Amino acid sequence: ILAGITAAVAQMNSNILDIQSRAREGGVYQVRMRVSVTDKAHLEHLLAKLSHLQGVVQAERAIS
Repeated sequence: ILAGITAAVAQMNSNILDIQSRAREGGVYQVRMRVSVTDKAHLEHLLAKLSHLQGVVQAERAIS
């Protein structure tokens, strides 16, 4: 799954600035990434692409 995520980010002409993953219950993993995007529309397209990847349950913007 991680290979598909990183490939999708690259296909969208974005860069991964930071990535972290951790195991959750039931064999589920949480992956948090900080990515570079040009604007809000670019981010929305990237999230949509990630959401459609096999094995991805949810992709959303996290504000920290």
